[in-house]
Amino acid sequence: MKRIPSICLLGLLLLTIFISGCLSQDSLKKTPSQNSDTSDDSKLKIAMVTDFNGVSDESFNQSAWDGFKKLKGEGYRTYLMESKSQSDYLANFNELAQRGAQLIFGIGFDLEGAIIESANNNPDKRFVLVDKLITEKIPKNVLAISFKSEEPSFLAGFMSASKIIEEGDKGHIALMIGMDVPSMHPYVYGFQAGVHAASLAFGSPEIEVRVIYLDTFTNPSVAKTKASQEYEGGAKVIVSVAGGANSGALEAAKEKDKSIILTDMDNSDKAPKNIITTILKDVGKAVEYTVRSFSDEEFGKNKDLGIAEGCVGVPEKNPNVSSKTMSKVKEFEKKIISKQIKIPSNKEGFEEFKKNYKP
Repeated sequence: MKRIPSICLLGLLLLTIFISGCLSQDSLKKTPSQNSDTSDDSKLKIAMVTDFNGVSDESFNQSAWDGFKKLKGEGYRTYLMESKSQSDYLANFNELAQRGAQLIFGIGFDLEGAIIESANNNPDKRFVLVDKLITEKIPKNVLAISFKSEEPSFLAGFMSASKIIEEGDKGHIALMIGMDVPSMHPYVYGFQAGVHAASLAFGSPEIEVRVIYLDTFTNPSVAKTKASQEYEGGAKVIVSVAGGANSGALEAAKEKDKSIILTDMDNSDKAPKNIITTILKDVGKAVEYTVRSFSDEEFGKNKDLGIAEGCVGVPEKNPNVSSKTMSKVKEFEKKIISKQIKIPSNKEGFEEFKKNYKP
């Protein structure tokens, strides 16, 4: 029998160690609190599964992880698993359940099927689906959280239309949506309602809003190309509601020195002259809210979070918006919280809003 040269054995050993290390790193990422003296064994072990955009998407996943990091500082043990593709979702949930996580978050509507299946397989664990209400029967150990996206979209619609009217510009607003799915419709109709309210406030003709579906939440080049086309076609403001693709629209706005509204996280420092405002959906705050108010009674239900809960809104500081407009925005926020005004989230509600709203 031939002897295997020692250098080959060494190579095989190193390859095995390398592969093992890669699998370990990709299968479960932990925050420092997992091995930290600040962790409190009396508190929940909380975990998070990202969608395929990953934790550094400058959108939902990153915002959620920011919330986890704050909770880690309070003594919670935190776990993270980043999905590379949709096929990872179920395995990631099951892995976290097996590792001892007690409350497991799935970030994004795309994880609905996997989170329901894993919840059924792990009835002693609690799961939270973020940004998707479940229309079928909800497992008793699942809480589905959605956001009243129409509320901050209304404010952003009012702010962008007001800016165009105050500056005496002519042109349209291009509302670029990642995909034509139900969770995106509140952005569309809330924003259009805000534009309508601005036209009535100023006694001005209503500004056209062109709704464009990009068919991607992940491809910045698609968003950049479409935004550039819209600017060249007379758009005064681009609104990009496209997750990880938003960065492409922002590039177009900076290159052409035009106005833009982004979503999810406040990135105004990246283009302070171009960004009018941000439609904030603070997933991190929603995570904190859910963990701190944890109760078994909350599960098996859907829950909507809005301005009243501090989970959506617009930034406090919007230097590219007039003080007059911001004063009106503050009034709208108070009326939304007190339920004096209801912002539409669908086409029927929008038609009703146009019929009945009086400034």
